[in-house]
Amino acid sequence: MAKIVGTDANDTLFGTDENDNIWGLGANDTLDGGLGNDFLYGGAGNDGLMSFSGYDELDGGDGDDRLELNGTGGVARGGAGIDTLVINLSGTGNRVTFNGMNRHVTFGDPAETDNHIFYRGIERLELTTGSGKDIVEGGTGDDVISTGDGADIIGGQSLPNTHNQMSSLGADVIDAGAGNDTIIDRFGANHLSGGSGDDSITTTLSSAELDGGDGDDTLRFEDADRTDDVTVDVVNGVTSTGTAFHNFERVYAHTGSGNDTLLGGLSRDNLFGGNGADRLFGGENNDYLYGEGDDDRLEGGAGVDSLSGGEGDDHLSGGDGADRLIGGEGADTFHWSGFEVRHSSIDHIVDFDTQSGDVIELGGFYPGDTNIYNFDSFVAASHDTEEGLYVAFHGETEGILIEGVSLADLSADDIAFTL
Repeated sequence: MAKIVGTDANDTLFGTDENDNIWGLGANDTLDGGLGNDFLYGGAGNDGLMSFSGYDELDGGDGDDRLELNGTGGVARGGAGIDTLVINLSGTGNRVTFNGMNRHVTFGDPAETDNHIFYRGIERLELTTGSGKDIVEGGTGDDVISTGDGADIIGGQSLPNTHNQMSSLGADVIDAGAGNDTIIDRFGANHLSGGSGDDSITTTLSSAELDGGDGDDTLRFEDADRTDDVTVDVVNGVTSTGTAFHNFERVYAHTGSGNDTLLGGLSRDNLFGGNGADRLFGGENNDYLYGEGDDDRLEGGAGVDSLSGGEGDDHLSGGDGADRLIGGEGADTFHWSGFEVRHSSIDHIVDFDTQSGDVIELGGFYPGDTNIYNFDSFVAASHDTEEGLYVAFHGETEGILIEGVSLADLSADDIAFTL
């Protein structure tokens, strides 16, 4: 066993083919263990400690140190200062399991002692894995995670009593690489990239930049605890909280108790307004809008949409396409204009309730449509079916079906007209 000791100057020290003890002492040193199972100690100063083979023990000592484990197992201690641990397992091709809460990384066969990495006192972790199917749970530091190929599951620190729900507490940079990946980030990251493959990213409105990459990708904003007013604009890929996102084929947004505005885009959007007085717009494609609490305004836009007002006195407009409308609790308004009915096919009202004060609002019909301008003309355009009351806007192919309701159940108070 060789013992190699530096000076108080800036030293570059290399180990031998044996098991070495290398001490940097003072100043800013660079230590390379070489072959064998080595012990590297940086001492004072901002040191760089590197391991390329064997099962090495790295101790940065004082200062802002950089510790590297390249394709090997080992033990890393940062010591005092702001320390970085770099773990590069890109060349192994093995499955990597990383648990930030336990400060533990395994790769390959976990029964092999040399396939484990333990670390302490690290403020920043940079982890690169290979083509295996990795499971990565980040920790409380500033993590940079790049998983390479493989169908990976990526998250953050597992918090107690959350049924192993993955949550990230640091300012993270995550690049999932190729494969069908799952990324769960509960506290907002600096950058999340799904890479190629069909990826799923769940995060909050505190994240900075989100990129689905190639493939059929899904983005979920889960931020039901927020109390401020927020806007999520899927069309332009931005939020009022400063998040930018792009390359997602499906977007889910669940906001909190503020008065929020959620704008759907070309993707298949699922928008949940929370407990505030919210405005939800589906945009293109087939969307699901849920107002939840308070008095919400829901507009489906193009596509076959499903609208549910939830609690409160809500305003629902299906827009283009054959839509399904559920008012929920409260006195709800179901709206159709001339433009919408010429492109809507047959919309369904699922829970129209005259006792709750629900109203059907009509107006703005074009020449050639059924001219519904008062209650008598509404009656003339309507007839009962086995499913409910059908109101014809443009023959038998465009109109609304009010499920579970007959013409005899309605009065002039249940229908409103606009220009």
